[in-house]
Amino acid sequence: YWEVRLADIDVDGTPLRVCPPAGCKLAVDSGTSLFTGPSVAVRELTASLRSRLGPYCDLSRMPTLTFRVGGHNFEFAPSDYVMRTGVAPASHCSVAFMALDVPPPRGPLWVLGDVFMRKYVTIFDRDHQRIGFALARHPHVDPPPPANRSSVEAALKRGAAAEAAWMASAASAG
Repeated sequence: YWEVRLADIDVDGTPLRVCPPAGCKLAVDSGTSLFTGPSVAVRELTASLRSRLGPYCDLSRMPTLTFRVGGHNFEFAPSDYVMRTGVAPASHCSVAFMALDVPPPRGPLWVLGDVFMRKYVTIFDRDHQRIGFALARHPHVDPPPPANRSSVEAALKRGAAAEAAWMASAASAG
């Protein structure tokens, strides 16, 4: 995975204060399906989210979540982080978070997995030890995103993405 710093997570603009002033360790990992984080923080967040969701998967009551990373805000609407299985009225909903306690020195650690990368194209630039993010385009809504890094970089330069960010990676490990 690649590691950067998480400043905090906001719920409808209100900081959760899950990180110290210097930030939290944050991994971006394509081998992780969900958002993960220290169990105490994740349990508090998911309990709050589940209580708003209610028994009928009411997304209109759910907040926008914002991950503040490297001076950029990465927003997630309820449809991005609530997973629905089955068909209404027998459907079941869950939030895309899982507790994961990583002991020091690697942790505590938050992880942005596939849920993050489904919304934000993620470019792992090993040559420059940096990671880049841009709002993804999906085939059912927009043309497919460019297939290689240089064409993604060109798209970012011409402003094809609503949010684009490059940040240095503190570490890259497999």
